[in-house]
Amino acid sequence: MNGVLQTREGNAGVGSDNDYYYATTQKGTFPWSPCQPPASGVTMPSNSISATFKLLNFIPQGSYRYHIYIALYYWLPDGAVSAGGSTYRCLDTQSRVENIGGSFSSVGSTAMYNPGDSFGWDNVTLANILSGQLYNLTADVKSLCANDLAAWGLPLNTRCQLAGIEIGTEGFQFQQLDVDWYNVTVS
Repeated sequence: MNGVLQTREGNAGVGSDNDYYYATTQKGTFPWSPCQPPASGVTMPSNSISATFKLLNFIPQGSYRYHIYIALYYWLPDGAVSAGGSTYRCLDTQSRVENIGGSFSSVGSTAMYNPGDSFGWDNVTLANILSGQLYNLTADVKSLCANDLAAWGLPLNTRCQLAGIEIGTEGFQFQQLDVDWYNVTVS
């Protein structure tokens, strides 16, 4: 709306660590589609994606968790790879703010996850955000791929091809999370 992406998410009394809800915008293809190569004719950035955002409103409820994030999804053009008992051809990564039950995770916190379709890895790059303030999130295309591969013990020379971009919020067990996004920049 007028150049601003408005994400409005409410999950009162629903969701858990295994059941997230979302308010996002997406471009490209994604592992859950299922895992597939980049869409023909869709131009993807080669360096980074950044976005300025403002947390407008948050109303907690229950044992909540939320993330404000830029996610990058990768296709592995040279074929599937295996680690931890799984074999996939996609990576799922995030650069994010993470709040668990009222506490922000510290900058530099990382986690691996296996959603059943890709090798997942995330990185907390902002913490302790305040309502009404402007913040910038950046997701570096090469770094997120490399860090995901390293975390899973996959060959570091595995080629990654950016297939999808997602910007928004996710979480569970809160009444309201309102975030406005401005100036999404790709390079």
